[in-house]
Amino acid sequence: KINKENNKAIKELMSIKQISPQSNIRVLAQYDAVSLMLMEQQWDTAIKVLTQLKRNEPSHELAPQFPRKLAFAYEKKQDWHKAAKTYADLSKQDKDPKIRQEAMFIASGLFEKIGKDDKAIEFYRDYAHKYEQPFDNRMEARFHLAKLYEKAKDHTRQLFWLRRVVDGDAKADEQRSERSQWLAAWANAKYGDYFAWEFSRRKLRLPIENSLLKKNGYLTDASSRFEMAASYGILEFVSMSSFKIAKMYEHFANELAKPPVPQGLGAQDVAMYKDILSQQAQPMLIQANDIYQGNIELAWQGHFNQWIDQSFSALRRLNPARYNKLEEVA
Repeated sequence: KINKENNKAIKELMSIKQISPQSNIRVLAQYDAVSLMLMEQQWDTAIKVLTQLKRNEPSHELAPQFPRKLAFAYEKKQDWHKAAKTYADLSKQDKDPKIRQEAMFIASGLFEKIGKDDKAIEFYRDYAHKYEQPFDNRMEARFHLAKLYEKAKDHTRQLFWLRRVVDGDAKADEQRSERSQWLAAWANAKYGDYFAWEFSRRKLRLPIENSLLKKNGYLTDASSRFEMAASYGILEFVSMSSFKIAKMYEHFANELAKPPVPQGLGAQDVAMYKDILSQQAQPMLIQANDIYQGNIELAWQGHFNQWIDQSFSALRRLNPARYNKLEEVA
């Protein structure tokens, strides 16, 4: 019944344009009709009328409303490209600063959605620099910037925005929320991933002392960031951080077990050289084993996720006699 009444009202309001094209109330009638069209989800018809009003009535007192409702209609129709452009225009042209701010944030997300990453970065970055409030939106803008720069393999800018996410949560005071803490934990974990990537791609080379020093540095930096991520007490990041730290220790131990050997050494010296490095590898394997073990203890407490599962897999690899047997019993 409501639909029928609304459709009847739309028809009557739109008829005023035909009956009295010069009437002062014609534009108001079309605008009211559009509001009902949007209520009835008649996106195409509303877009057609709004486009005409925007083009033909730029000086009308209702003119500011036309592009606002047009952007909304494009968005609800899921015409993401036109919605993004219309919101982007609103963010620059609307006279209401609140509308400009909201439109900029929406445009950012829509540009990201349609794969226009450069435009998404531009709008998110402008938003993050320009608007301190609302806090949640600013944190989300920083979050998306970090993701987009990671996708672009721009590590310098990615790390900058990761730091801004962590810093934003740390200084939020009473505005701090579960979401902002999740974002800060995520940002620390991503920072840890960067150092872990540097750690993994830098293989042991000669001279071994310099190579060990660099790898140890990245191991320390990555572990520190992963520990920060875990410090928020969120299971996802507690288990993820533990697994990734253990994996680095295991990786390092495996590299030390097969080190590059300097030329010119006799057989006895080579054996001694390898034995010295092997002695450094053993504590790392023990460390990895202990961290994996700590992770699977979360399962005994009733928790389970991919990181705990992968820790089980790692322990079955490192200690098959014990952990494959546990699996058979289970």
